[in-house]
Amino acid sequence: MIGKLKALATGPFAIAILIVALLSGGIAAGIVMQKRSDEAKLRQIAEQRRAAAIAAAGPPKPTLQVQPPSGPSPVAHRYIPLGEEFVSNLGRSVRFIMIEVSVGTRYGPQAEAILTTHKTALRAELLASLSELTYAVASKPDAQPMIAGRIADVLNAFIIEREKIKLIDEVLITSFVVK
Repeated sequence: MIGKLKALATGPFAIAILIVALLSGGIAAGIVMQKRSDEAKLRQIAEQRRAAAIAAAGPPKPTLQVQPPSGPSPVAHRYIPLGEEFVSNLGRSVRFIMIEVSVGTRYGPQAEAILTTHKTALRAELLASLSELTYAVASKPDAQPMIAGRIADVLNAFIIEREKIKLIDEVLITSFVVK
């Protein structure tokens, strides 16, 4: 029996087993190397995507610390009319909205000066906001408070950008017509 094993270990069968073992080892090593290469490529792609997302987001935006204006401290709450009525089409329809607006603020004459300085731009911002409304939204029973809040947000965003102050505490719609 030992003689037969010796013959098998040194004969053509042993050579075939040795070749199969070497090929299997080579194939396994190739698979492992390919898997490592694929993982490296995936890590590189993920890193490129993260870099692209960071680049698309741009530089970090500074947080705005809204401070009251320097000078006199806030005074009693006061309402300032924004002048003539605002008339705008509702969306792309023939229907329109006409409103008169007053803003509530705690900054008295200083607020009037800022509102007067930016009057034309504020009118344009307000009209652009109104033109985005639809008839279905503007004709709802609860439309006035929603529109007043929207106007306050639009006007404050503009004033904060220019003057670095949250000037408007509330918006009052003193006349409201939707046709």
